[in-house]
Amino acid sequence: MERRILNGGRFATTQWSIVRTASSAPDPARLDALDYLLRCYCPALVEYVKRQFRFDEDQANDMVHGFVEDRVLTKNLLAHASEDRGKFRTFLLQSFRSYTLDQIRFSQRHIRSPRGGFTTLDQACDEFDTANPQDHQAVFDDGFARQVIAEAIHRTHQKCLADNAPEIWEILYARALAPHLEELPPEEYSVLAKELELKDMAEAHNKLASGKRMFKKFFKMVVEEFAADENELEEELRYLRGFFDS
Repeated sequence: MERRILNGGRFATTQWSIVRTASSAPDPARLDALDYLLRCYCPALVEYVKRQFRFDEDQANDMVHGFVEDRVLTKNLLAHASEDRGKFRTFLLQSFRSYTLDQIRFSQRHIRSPRGGFTTLDQACDEFDTANPQDHQAVFDDGFARQVIAEAIHRTHQKCLADNAPEIWEILYARALAPHLEELPPEEYSVLAKELELKDMAEAHNKLASGKRMFKKFFKMVVEEFAADENELEEELRYLRGFFDS
């Protein structure tokens, strides 16, 4: 789906404006805004509930789908979000945590249960009640960071294809991305130059530099779409760069 709310590759307004648009009366702009927010945050919510409550893939997806249907769509949760409550993803996580615990306790009373039941319900509830909220936030932020990086990688790949420069993508992936994503050793420049029929290794070096510049541009662009202001942007960039470098 084309993201019509994007303007020149980035949001024309802050994320909070997008949140407000997503909670407004039904119209194409609202649907685009809501679609974008769900694309960005649902994968992180799925990973969070899998790791924090040890749900399997089906259970985690059922929980997130239920949350979106009940709280986001039916009860218009986003209308209650505001800058005064801090980061949007903190508000979203707190709401999702509350919903998850409600559903677990509801299931314990044998009123409703997802496919296959929940995993270690009593233990999950105990851990939920006693865990430091910062621990929950760290797990969710980890999934969110992965999603941001994945989006930046996707946009870089699409740009390389659009520019008819697949060799830039191949070199960027083999030299810079694969070592982080798949823990593979960087491919040798001599091998890449031969496989991609480049003039020499110097050309491979230059194309890698072009690919890195492209990725950095899209990486910052994606982060900008989640930041409410310049201070939050710098904070997010420091965190995400550290995550990618780890």
